[in-house]
Amino acid sequence: MSAAAGPVVLLDRDGVLNVDRPTGVHGLDELALEAGAAEGVALLARAGFTCLVVTNQALVGRGELSAAGLEEIHAELARRLAAGGGRIAAWYACTHRAEDGCACRKPRPGLLER
Repeated sequence: MSAAAGPVVLLDRDGVLNVDRPTGVHGLDELALEAGAAEGVALLARAGFTCLVVTNQALVGRGELSAAGLEEIHAELARRLAAGGGRIAAWYACTHRAEDGCACRKPRPGLLER
């Protein structure tokens, strides 16, 4: 993770920015903003924070969602947050399954070391 000027806030995606679904978000038709998410990200931006998303997305590792599909979801989520005045500076996603034992799956620090 490259250094950002000023304070940084790390946000989870599911259950923080978008509604967490029991089986995960597989496409744009399943994507819904959490109440107050856009306003919260906008408030952080106005306060001078750089907002980064750090998320586990094992759907990709399990073959239930393509990397391109994940990027599409993140782009749409960023668009919706921006419509409310918020901005996400970068997205960091671990796409491994929990059983893969990777260093980047939260709560391990691998995503922060990129």
